[in-house]
Amino acid sequence: PTMIVHGTKDPITPWTGPGKTTPKFLRFQDVDSTVGQFRSINQAQFDPTIREYDTSDRQTRMFRYDWKSPLAMADLALIRIEGGGHCWPACVKKHFFAPFTGRQATGIDFNSIAWEFLSRQHKT
Repeated sequence: PTMIVHGTKDPITPWTGPGKTTPKFLRFQDVDSTVGQFRSINQAQFDPTIREYDTSDRQTRMFRYDWKSPLAMADLALIRIEGGGHCWPACVKKHFFAPFTGRQATGIDFNSIAWEFLSRQHKT
């Protein structure tokens, strides 16, 4: 199973791939390409189911895209945090270095969301 969690305003690993502020030693590709590669590897369906989570945070929005796979333990989920930075979504705001990490999505129990996804993955 694969779950990708990424903020659209991540200043460290931008959604669109390395940018002007990305340290030269970090090498990665954009989120859409990464999802496309996992969809191919996992033989996931073309159209995802999409869900928006209700958060108390008015400056970020959280969407989940799920692609089912015919392979055992190969489902794919993308959590897109609109306006979110390089921070773990949480019920309570943590004191990160916002100028460096970006905005944290709050008002959501993301640990439960991750557990719900991972706990239903079973070998067959």
